[in-house]
Amino acid sequence: MTSARNTRYADLDSTLQKSYRRLACSPGPYISTGAAAAILQVNPKQTEAALTALRRAHMVDHHGEDRWSLPAPEHARQMADEADTPADREATTARAIMHYLRWTASLEMLTAPTRRRYAAVFAWTPALPPAVESEQEALTALSAWVDIAVAAQAAATAQALHHLAWQFADTLWGYLIRAQDHATAHHVIQVALDSAGLAGDCGALARIHSLAGALARRAGRHDEARDHHDNTAHLAHQSGDTLLEASAAEQQGADLIELGQPHQALKVLRHGLALYRAQPEPHERGEMLLRRQLGKALSLTGHHDQGHQHLAEAAQFFADAGEPYLSSRIAANLAELAADQERYADALHHLDSAIAHCPDTALPHRAYLLYLYATTYLKVDRVEEARTRRDELAQIAAAVPRDHAAHRLLRELEDELLERQQSRAADAQPSP
Repeated sequence: MTSARNTRYADLDSTLQKSYRRLACSPGPYISTGAAAAILQVNPKQTEAALTALRRAHMVDHHGEDRWSLPAPEHARQMADEADTPADREATTARAIMHYLRWTASLEMLTAPTRRRYAAVFAWTPALPPAVESEQEALTALSAWVDIAVAAQAAATAQALHHLAWQFADTLWGYLIRAQDHATAHHVIQVALDSAGLAGDCGALARIHSLAGALARRAGRHDEARDHHDNTAHLAHQSGDTLLEASAAEQQGADLIELGQPHQALKVLRHGLALYRAQPEPHERGEMLLRRQLGKALSLTGHHDQGHQHLAEAAQFFADAGEPYLSSRIAANLAELAADQERYADALHHLDSAIAHCPDTALPHRAYLLYLYATTYLKVDRVEEARTRRDELAQIAAAVPRDHAAHRLLRELEDELLERQQSRAADAQPSP
């Protein structure tokens, strides 16, 4: 087989031989047409011609759509090692890395259009236009290539291109969270933490600690989340990024609330609010995210009216901004506040709003809303309606992995329903 490949390689003209060798430098087992163009440094028409000629010579395989591969990558790498210098091979790999970084950044603009971005790739010009138009198309495209993007990040690390490697965490974040691919997110962020540190980029390190903290909180590791967000605040202050420092205060406040320390959260959140209001230009979205946490902390410390005001204004802001997920989250917060004050009719009203705005893809949040519904119904002795919501929660739990939050919420709800059933049975027993 090697002899046959050597013969086919020798039959290629020198330009196609060089193209074959360069494709061997691409990270991962598959190559997109765009990556091939970057690797070969030719235009799209020339790229298609080169790939087609190599396919006819049985030197590359075409897997449909935009996916190519080398049937014998070891042979291609051997040819590259013999004919090209290490500097040439590294430069070729770097072009592939840059392509995948720019490509994921272009799709990130669709998967998470409202968030603040830190990676330098988002400001590179000319910008690489997205290959698709909608958020769902972007998610589908990324799902097919995320493994190659991860391989590109690893290749950047291997070549000590740490200033590129950490940026993949920023360009992949929206997809990984929407897809709930927490294992890949954890891996990408760990690599990015190392790379940002090795790059000596204080601002980058602050950003990656922020993402690591958000991921840890999603997994319920609140102490770990707080450590990451503390690092974010310190590094942001050190680098002079007061906007990121304000955002870190919001995250720190949320961590402290989850850890049962609302009074400490109040101090941190008020500091963050002051930072937002000291900015030369308003950052309403970030301020409203912080005010959501401030409203929760105020409510937990007995300042219900003030807490309700912050939550209500944040809810109105995100409704006006057309962000249904955050509108739903804040409506749930208002429901929790009403239930704590035994205003159960108001709590159910807010839950109706929350479920109406909850996107179909936000399964953890939808599961929590069903749990809140059921527990609120139990408090007003509407047991059958609580069971209906329990059944809906069970349907979500049946469709997700065992470590999904829906399973924990379902177990807790089952315990509450069983306790209610046993209490009713005891009450029905005649007195001795």
